[in-house]
Amino acid sequence: MGVLKNYSIYAVGSIAQSAASALLFPFYLVFLSPTEFGAIALITVVSEFLLLFSTLGIETGLNRLYYENKERQNDLVVSVLVSRIGLAAAVLAVAFVAPGRVSHAILGTEAYARSIPLVAGYVLAHGVLGTILFTYRLEQRATAFVVYSLLAAVVGCGLKVLFIGVYAYGVEGYWIAALVTDVALVVPMLLQGARRYLRGRPAMTLLREMLVIGFPMTFAALGGIAVNMSGQYALNRFSGTEIVGVYAAAMRIASMFAMLLTYPIGAWWGPHVLSEAETHGEDRLRALLSRYLHVLVAVGVALAGFISFSGAVILWFPIKESYRAAVPLVGLCTVPLLVQIVSYPFTTQFLYAKRTRYVAWGGALTGLIAILANAVVTPVWGIGGVIVAGVVAYGAATVLYYWGGQREFAVAYDWEPIGANSVILGAYCLVMGLAVFWARTGNLYVALAAAFALSVGALVINRRVWRMFSWRISNFITDLEWKPFGGKQ
Repeated sequence: MGVLKNYSIYAVGSIAQSAASALLFPFYLVFLSPTEFGAIALITVVSEFLLLFSTLGIETGLNRLYYENKERQNDLVVSVLVSRIGLAAAVLAVAFVAPGRVSHAILGTEAYARSIPLVAGYVLAHGVLGTILFTYRLEQRATAFVVYSLLAAVVGCGLKVLFIGVYAYGVEGYWIAALVTDVALVVPMLLQGARRYLRGRPAMTLLREMLVIGFPMTFAALGGIAVNMSGQYALNRFSGTEIVGVYAAAMRIASMFAMLLTYPIGAWWGPHVLSEAETHGEDRLRALLSRYLHVLVAVGVALAGFISFSGAVILWFPIKESYRAAVPLVGLCTVPLLVQIVSYPFTTQFLYAKRTRYVAWGGALTGLIAILANAVVTPVWGIGGVIVAGVVAYGAATVLYYWGGQREFAVAYDWEPIGANSVILGAYCLVMGLAVFWARTGNLYVALAAAFALSVGALVINRRVWRMFSWRISNFITDLEWKPFGGKQ
């Protein structure tokens, strides 16, 4: 129960801000125009790249070295903080010197120049906040982690309502709220750990060692950022910022897929399955991976239909008219996310074999194919091109991960249920592609009907998975009946 308790606490902290963002989403659609929402999306993907640039994987190295160098833990943490602050400060200097040019480079206009220094400040503050929260996890300070994570969600929500809804500052208000939220949290956190940070000394040797370990993992994250950045920037270049806003709205609804499945599975599966392998051996691991792929695909396909259907909820709000075009796109926007999550069992295979180079190769391949595909298809197909580019990029990486996993730790997968799910998903994509990008009339009703049919189809053809879930829940309830929380019968 201790492991479950800690997982639950960290899951709450990790998901809190995503949940807060989801709650604010209808608010954005009411108070922000599609052009403003598109501008925020474009700036956000740049900020994600800058945050990645400010860390360069050294937090992965910190995770690896923290317990091996107990006498130098303070030096390790301070080295990471100094590195992140230094790199982010360089970005901040450029933003203050030439905000107009930076705005034009990102958005093709200088209209958002006043937001650029705010974004640079946010990158600095958020980087520091992320590192401190990361050290909380290393130190098993679960309570502090979840308290500050929840505070970030609550304060951020309140300030965005204030600056966007009340003061109507638009894009600038969004970044004012983001910056003030992080600064309000970072200051007390730094003061609380002042004694520790004053004792630590940054060391180039430690930074170099952390970079050697963590830098290759940067490419995995870079692949996902390249997919988002290349798609949105191609869309902005050839279709305009308003269309980016519509696409970003559809992706925001589709991101529920990640919040409900990708994030929890990513946090829980790795430690669980490796622990099972350590306890029960490699045959147990192979059986788990084969079953895991089937469960992932079954749940993912059903969830894609459910999210697409539930996306129509935003129509109940007095949103801007242009956003209505986003609802039929939601289901198609979940497909790249579904392709991405299929790779999880394959990555576990080579991670178990301690061959992490495939992660770097896959991230680089994802980014390269996304950039090339968006350059070719997005100018012609618009939002459809962005979706196709994402599927192709993540699909190529998944094939690479499968090859690497089979090469390092072979697993006999059962492909029959995967094929059945692929057929109904392919039929759904065909219907939606024709309805959204060809017929263009009545596509909302077609989208809802197709999403409903997809979920029902997934429930029917994956009966074995749902029976397994019901069996496990039944056993869990039975165990609780016989073993009360005190542990005595």
